[in-house]
Amino acid sequence: MLSLATRALFILSVLAVGTESISDPCSPEAHGELNQKERSTGYTVQYPATPLCDISLQPGWYRFTSAAGGMMPEICPSRLQCGTVAPVWMNGSHPSVADGMVSRQACANFHSDASSSTAHPCCEHSVHIGVKNCGDFYVYYLQPTPTCPVAYCAEAFPQIDTDPVLSGPKVVGRSFHFSCRINYPAHDPDLAFEVLWTFDGQPDPNIPAQTLRDPAREAQLDGALLQGHLGTNVGCQIRARYMTHVNMSSPWLKSQTYWAGIREQQTHVTISEKEETKNVTLVSTIPILCDHDAVCCLTLKVDVDGPRDNVVTAHACVYELCSEDWDPARQEARVDVPITASKDQILDGDKDLMLAFEDILSSGGGPYLRAFDGFRPGNVPVDAVDADTKSCSWIADPHVHAMNLLGTFGLYKVGDYTMIENPNRHMEARTWPCNEGRATCICGVTIREKDDVIRINQCDQPFGGHHTSPTVRVASGLREGTVIRRSTDGNQITVYLPSGMEVKVEAAPTALNAYLTVPSSDAGGARGICGTFDGISGNEFTRRDGGTESECSGDLCVPERFTESWKNPPNSSLFETLPPRTDDMYVPRFCSCDKDVQGQPRINCTARGDIPRHTLKCSGCPEVQGPLPSFMDPAQAWSRRRSAGLYYVDLDQPDPAFDVQSFREAVKATG
Repeated sequence: MLSLATRALFILSVLAVGTESISDPCSPEAHGELNQKERSTGYTVQYPATPLCDISLQPGWYRFTSAAGGMMPEICPSRLQCGTVAPVWMNGSHPSVADGMVSRQACANFHSDASSSTAHPCCEHSVHIGVKNCGDFYVYYLQPTPTCPVAYCAEAFPQIDTDPVLSGPKVVGRSFHFSCRINYPAHDPDLAFEVLWTFDGQPDPNIPAQTLRDPAREAQLDGALLQGHLGTNVGCQIRARYMTHVNMSSPWLKSQTYWAGIREQQTHVTISEKEETKNVTLVSTIPILCDHDAVCCLTLKVDVDGPRDNVVTAHACVYELCSEDWDPARQEARVDVPITASKDQILDGDKDLMLAFEDILSSGGGPYLRAFDGFRPGNVPVDAVDADTKSCSWIADPHVHAMNLLGTFGLYKVGDYTMIENPNRHMEARTWPCNEGRATCICGVTIREKDDVIRINQCDQPFGGHHTSPTVRVASGLREGTVIRRSTDGNQITVYLPSGMEVKVEAAPTALNAYLTVPSSDAGGARGICGTFDGISGNEFTRRDGGTESECSGDLCVPERFTESWKNPPNSSLFETLPPRTDDMYVPRFCSCDKDVQGQPRINCTARGDIPRHTLKCSGCPEVQGPLPSFMDPAQAWSRRRSAGLYYVDLDQPDPAFDVQSFREAVKATG
C-alpha cells in the first residue's frame, strides 16, 4: 500500500504536470483514450494473439472508452485476462465527484489468483495512479508499466453498486403499474440495463426481461401481469452491461419488495360470547380497476369452518371490495368482515374455528380486475370463548332469586320496579296485593330493548278477580329478530331478543312468574333488583344510587331499602311512559356460511341465527306471527297502530285501569 506521504507527493506531481497544459483532466483535450476491446475483463488472450503491453505508454490522463469498458476493475482479474498476461487493476474504490483527484494503488497480477502463496497475491508489482470522477466517466493518470506483457485493465461491464428502487402501485387512468428505478448517474451511449421482474424472488418465464438503453433509468411492470402472482412479494432485479460486451454483465442487484394481494390484517382473532362483534379486516394492496367508468367490485365469499351450529359466524356471507375503496395515500382498499360469537346460552366450552374465504371471481371489468381471479385470501384462526350467562326469577309473592345470590328474598310493596337495566335494555315488573293483602305478586312485565317495548299485562282487572290470560301489546312494530312465542292456552309467553336476552312469563289466576336470562354481553353493565353481573361478591344489593346493602336470603330477608331504591314513579315507569326513541334499528346478524352434504353453498342469515337451544323454552309454543296490538293511543304512539293480528283476547269482564291506591283500599275492605 502507498504511504500517505507517497500519495501526497504523487498528487502534487500530477497537479504540477496538469497545470502545464490545462487544470481539469476531465476536459476532452486534457486526456487520451484507451479503447482497445482486448483491455476488457471479458477478453482472454490466446495463442497466437500478441498480449498487450503498456511499457511504452506515455505518462498522462486517460479514459477507458466503451469498446474496452468504462473503468478500471476494483477486483483482481485472473492472469491472461484483459488481453495481457499480467493485468493491472485498481486496489481501492473509485472516488465521488466531490472527492476530486485522489491517489490509488494499481496492482499487476503475475500469478493466477488471490490465493497465491506469494507475499502480495494479485499485487506482486504496484504503481501509484491518479483517479478523478468526472460525473459521467472516470479519468486515470497512468504511467508506463515496468515490463511486458503487463497492461492496464478495464471492466467489461459498468460498476453499479446501488440497489434499484421499487415504487407503486401507481394508478394512471384505468390502469396501474409498478416502477423499477435505477440510480446510476454516469451516461454512455453503449450502456444498457437488464431489468427482471420477480415474484417471491423468482422470475416468470412468461414475463421477459426488459432492456433499458442509456439514458433510460426506469422500467415498468403492468398491473395486469400480476394475474397468477397475487399473494407474492413483487420485486425487480437489475444488471448493467455494455452493448459491445453483451456476454458480460454486472452482478444482479435486487430492489426491496412489495406484497401484492389481499391480506388479513388480523392473523388470529379471539372473541368471547360477551362481545357484540369483532372485525376481520381484509386489505387489498393493489387497486381494483375496471375498463369502464362504473364502479366495479370484487366479491368475497365467507366460509366458517367449524361445528355445524356455527358458533362463530359472520354478519353476512358476501362482502365486496370496490374501486371506490382504493386509498391512494395509503395504497390500499379495505373492507371489514364483522364476526360474532353466537350467544347460544349454553356453557359448551371454547371453540377453535377457522374463518375462511372462497376463491375470488371477477365479473368482467378488464385485465386489471381479472388479476384477482382465482386468488383466495388466507384463513384466519378464530378462538370462540364460551361465556356464562346469568338468570333471575320472580316467583309467586314474589320470591326473588337474583343473579349471584344462592337463596331468595322477598318484595312486599306495590309498584313498578326495575328488574334489570343497562343502556340498551330495561325490564320492569308491576306488583299488586295478593295472599289476602299480606304480600304482593307480579301482575305485569314490560320489556324494552332499544325501540322494542313489549308489555305482558294482567294488572287491569278487579282485585281478586280471575284473568283468563295476560295481554301482550307493543309500542309499535318490532325489529327483526325479536321473537314472541305463546302457548295455545295463552298462559306461557317467551320473548327472545336480538341481544340474546330471554324472558319467560307463566300466568296463574292472580299472579305472574317471571324468568329472565341475561346474555353474557351484559357482564359488567347490568344492575337492578336482579342484582349485578360484574363478578364482584358482596354487592348484589346495590341500590340505584350506587350504595350497597348487606346481602341476605330466606323467608325473613326483605331488603326493603334496596328494593325501594329501584321503584319507578309514574313519570319514568315503562308501564306509564316511554323513553325517547333511539331509531337504532341495528340487529346483530347471525349467518351460517358453509356447505351442505352435497358440497353446495348453504347460506342462512337471520337476526337470531339457527340457535337450536334456548335456556328458557316454551314447549309447543308457536311464534306469534301477526302484528300485535299497540298499547299506545295513535296520537301518542311511536308509529301508527297496525291492524289487529294474531293475539289473545281477554274474555272476562271489562278491566278497569290499574290503580295502586284502589288496590290498597280493596285490601283494607277485605282485611
